[in-house]
Formats: sequence, structure tokens, C-alpha cells
Amino acid sequence: QRIIDINARDVRGFALEASSLVWQGQPSGAIPIALSGLELNPRFSLLYATLTRSYVDTSRWREGLDMAERGLSIDSSDPNLLRAYAYALQSVAEYEEASLYLEQSIELRPTFLPTYFELAGLYLSRDRDQEAIDLYDRILAINPRNARAMLRQCLAYRKVGEFARALGFCEDSVANDATDPEALFQLGLLYYRDRRFNESRDTFAQCVEYDVGTYDLSCLYRLGLSHYYTGDCDTGWDLLQES
Repeated sequence: QRIIDINARDVRGFALEASSLVWQGQPSGAIPIALSGLELNPRFSLLYATLTRSYVDTSRWREGLDMAERGLSIDSSDPNLLRAYAYALQSVAEYEEASLYLEQSIELRPTFLPTYFELAGLYLSRDRDQEAIDLYDRILAINPRNARAMLRQCLAYRKVGEFARALGFCEDSVANDATDPEALFQLGLLYYRDRRFNESRDTFAQCVEYDVGTYDLSCLYRLGLSHYYTGDCDTGWDLLQES
């Protein structure tokens, strides 16, 4: 906004403000700002990528697709735009085509990790599990301490039934970020599955401590059960009553 205040004809200000609104979950507010930017420079590709996501996030899927296609007709090698087009394609269930555009985006910007996560998630949803696992390995090759990639690798291995490997990656994820409630919840579930109730109890207790409303009920319930299975029935009863 300060950029725009200083120079109302600098398209970068409009593009950046609109993008920030999209990532803050305010796509409706981003649309008029991005359209104003296009009036200044109809060839600025970031605006097309931002408008694509804005339209999709406001359920205007056809307009999202059209905007991405207009942008790609100007610059077909913009990784942001390819990624946004894939996002729009997924909104209309064109999953195979979306994966192709995400793959192209990665080829053009091979160190940008968010695109890897999006493609790996798409692979998992389409039961292309080994390809997803390979992508998470690539993320960890680029950033060996990426706790989110470790967690996603944990979930991928659990999906294919390799529980020992899943446990190792969930443990690594928590070791790198001991305050992530999702990682704590998933690790607790794996301990619980293996009947390692002392460890599941401690892990679910951490989850309850750090969660801000997503996993707290699930962790509290499992924490109560873990206390029960370790012989602390009074605490288990109180926690289960609370949950």
C-alpha cells in the first residue's frame, strides 16, 4: 500500500498487495486491486496468477481458469502462473492436467518448496503414493530439516502400510518442531497403535499443550485413553469426561 501511495502507477504495488490479501484468506478484497493493476500493465504475470487464485477461492472457477489461460498466453514459462493454473484445474477436478502444470512449475523453479508440497499432496490424493514419497525425499534433499516434509512423509508411509518408517519420520518431525500439534497428534496415534501407551500419553499431552483449536479435542480424548491403558484410571476418567 505504501508503494501505491508513493507511485500509483507502479504495478508491483498492486500485485504485491493483492497477493498478500490472497494468502491472508481475503480473495474478495484482492480482486479489485489486481484488476486495477492490470489496467496499468496488462502483461504483468503475477497479477494473472493472483486473480486466478482469487477467483477460485471465491468459487468463480471459470473466471479463474480464464484468467490463468490469459496469463499463460502472455508468458507460458512463469512458474507462479503455472502453479496457479494447476490450482484452478484442481478446483474443477482436472487432476491429471493439474499435475502436469505443477511438474512444469517445479522444472522452472526447482528450489521452491511449496510447489513440491502441492504436487505431492495431489499425487497422494490420486493414489500415486510412491511418486509422492519421492517428492518428499526431494524436499528433504533440498532442506534436510524441513519438519513439514517429514510429517507428510510420515503420513505417506502410513497410507501405504509401512508403519515403522512412518513412525521414524513422525519422530523426526517432532524432533525438529516440538510445538507442531499436527505432528504430535500423528506421532501419538502411531505410538497408540503400537500400544506404547506411556509414549502416546506424553505425546498427546504435548499436543494438548501446544494446540490452538485444531487437534485439542482429539488429543485430549486420546490422552485420556492413554492414561487408562497405563493404569491411571482416575486421570483417564477426568480427561475423558472433559473431552
